[in-house]
Amino acid sequence: PGAEGFLTILRWATWLAFGVCVLGAVGTGAKMAMGSHHGRGQEHGASLAWVFAGCLVIGSASALVGALV
Repeated sequence: PGAEGFLTILRWATWLAFGVCVLGAVGTGAKMAMGSHHGRGQEHGASLAWVFAGCLVIGSASALVGALV
């Protein structure tokens, strides 16, 4: 009992976190387009990898909680 309110908050937090990940990917893409100096590809690639890692962690946590409830 009372878990529905918690799940609603969790769903909102998940969507908000995914929105932040999308903004991170867009921001990284903008940095890649604006700063196309020679030798900076690794820095942008690392930023994009961290954004995708965050998405993976959020998706995994969401799936794990969904399986437990």
